[in-house]
Amino acid sequence: MPKTKKDQFVIAYLADLENSGRVVDYARAMAGFLKKGLILLFICDKKYTKTTADEAQERLSAIKNKYPGEDINFCALKGRTREIISLLPTLLNAVVIIAGVDRKASLLKPTNPRRVIFDFGQCRTAYLTVQNDAQAPSGMHDVALRIDYNRESKEKLIWSSYFARFNGSRLHVMHEEYRDSGLRTKFDNNMLFLDKFFAGLGVGYERETMPNVANFPDKCAIKQAHNKGYDLMVSITTDIREHDFLDWIIGAQETRTIKNKQRLPVLFINPRDDIYVLCD
Repeated sequence: MPKTKKDQFVIAYLADLENSGRVVDYARAMAGFLKKGLILLFICDKKYTKTTADEAQERLSAIKNKYPGEDINFCALKGRTREIISLLPTLLNAVVIIAGVDRKASLLKPTNPRRVIFDFGQCRTAYLTVQNDAQAPSGMHDVALRIDYNRESKEKLIWSSYFARFNGSRLHVMHEEYRDSGLRTKFDNNMLFLDKFFAGLGVGYERETMPNVANFPDKCAIKQAHNKGYDLMVSITTDIREHDFLDWIIGAQETRTIKNKQRLPVLFINPRDDIYVLCD
């Protein structure tokens, strides 16, 4: 358990101890610019692993020792992954979680994209998903977010502002050009809210259009962000109450976004009223 006195922590959830390097890289980077402590976490969930808590602690200690002098703690918790992740804000004062994703992992593995989306379905913090073969973090200086006509778009603004305020990141707001007058009005209202919110924090942004697409606009936005050399994207997951039949057949948008072929890290936020944010 962490010994350092910190108000909040960045959690590196190491579901795969053999391929934890990229998750730790991003967690260290985020802990650095957020000025938070870092906890390496392994969950001893019988559904996924036979590794005992003692074995996990030993391996976590070895990972920690690779970074002497850094504010890194570690712990292994026993239980169901989904339940523990939902409790991390109170168990470990988590403010953001970094999780690894393996596009080729079987459904029996916790790094499988669908498993990650399921296990984080009740998560009360933002969580950054990083593919195990993604590029190392290069400073996270360019952050993309897509704004549309849905009210949930506004929930991306707080975390987007953290990158700008604490990391000096450039924010790139992507949007479609809406022809429908009703959708255009809703989108314009969201942009007015964005302008007011960012102006109050002294945060600037760049605005850019993207192609109009019928399905999976975040997937299109990721492709554009990758082509422009951006470092990550902020996204909202689909409220489970708003899933339609097509989502259950072909997968919700985040299921495709998380395993994007461009290997772009994605910071997800679940649409809920009790999301934990920074104490700043």
